[in-house]
Amino acid sequence: MKKDFKLSELPKHNIYQVPEGYFDTLPMRVMEHTAGAVQQRRSWIPVRSMVRLALAPLLLLLILGSVFFLNSAKEQLPASAEFAALHRTDIITYLSSSQETIESNDFAQLSALEDHDLAADFLNVSPEVAEEELEYHNLNHIEY
Repeated sequence: MKKDFKLSELPKHNIYQVPEGYFDTLPMRVMEHTAGAVQQRRSWIPVRSMVRLALAPLLLLLILGSVFFLNSAKEQLPASAEFAALHRTDIITYLSSSQETIESNDFAQLSALEDHDLAADFLNVSPEVAEEELEYHNLNHIEY
């Protein structure tokens, strides 16, 4: 069925033909294609790369600036002001739902403390002595 195939028995002739003057015009055609392409790319690549290089830091600055301004826009209240804003019923509800055992006597003591001047009890200083001490120190430069 199949006959043995030998390369030495094949006819040796060139099946391809080169067009006339092909090698004479080849260098010029190659130069036209490569030189023209380089000039066109050189005018476009630097602009695109400069835009990319400028866009990355600008985007980063925009993100950092927006985070900074959003965080600084929030007004920070001192803890005492936040605690004062809580309603008495919220505090009692929280304390009653906590896992600590709190007796009704504790709530009674809490109501009794509202009328007391706690600063005088803790400092053990009379209002006159406290006023004299505050007059001694210059507190005008303190910002609130």
